[in-house]
Amino acid sequence: MARHSPPLVAHVIYALTTGGLENGLVNIINRSPAGRYRHVIICITGADEFAQRITAGGVEVIELNKREGHDLGFYWRLWRLFRKLRPDIIHSRNLAALET
Repeated sequence: MARHSPPLVAHVIYALTTGGLENGLVNIINRSPAGRYRHVIICITGADEFAQRITAGGVEVIELNKREGHDLGFYWRLWRLFRKLRPDIIHSRNLAALET
């Protein structure tokens, strides 16, 4: 089956705020060859002005606004989002943050 668009990489992180992990992710996205991948960043909680460091075009930042503790609605929202986006690759870092 011929692919009509580059593969979609869904990056799942706790929050897109100032930090080393987040800086590394922004660098990966900004330095990816244009047109090779499409990127979406899924923030378990939220994002702040640090998201403006993304210079690559077409990168969507989605905030799921998970509440502290076991927010069952968050898992439902994440599942629905994956079903909607149908990412080819899911790239996650520090998923222990799901439990906070």
